[in-house]
Amino acid sequence: MTQEQIIKRLNDLDLFGTVEPSIFRYEHFDCFNDNYLIEIKSRQREYNPWLIEKYKYDKNIREATNQKKLFVYVTEFRRKLIIWNISDLTVNGYNFNWEVKRQPQTTEFNFTEPIPKRVGYLLEQFGKIVK
Repeated sequence: MTQEQIIKRLNDLDLFGTVEPSIFRYEHFDCFNDNYLIEIKSRQREYNPWLIEKYKYDKNIREATNQKKLFVYVTEFRRKLIIWNISDLTVNGYNFNWEVKRQPQTTEFNFTEPIPKRVGYLLEQFGKIVK
């Protein structure tokens, strides 16, 4: 699914109220409303645990805290959504097991050369699964 399709699905499911796409193309989150900042990832393969990039975590948790919002991470795979409330996980001491792994620089613009990235792990059992 595209990011736009996922945002429409989130709005159709009314999980967070109405969310709007980010205003700026290169924002660190993909959609938002008065209560949430939401980062979206669509994947071609299934994982468990799923990865979250530390850089994105740091930027979004800081921004959400500053705006008194919750940071939510949504992963889509074959229309299944896995939704983690990262703010709640953080407050409750969730262990992301941060480590450096070689990952593609980005999945956009064909910058697929692996570079070291700090990533953490999200177990499905700590998210909400929506099929």
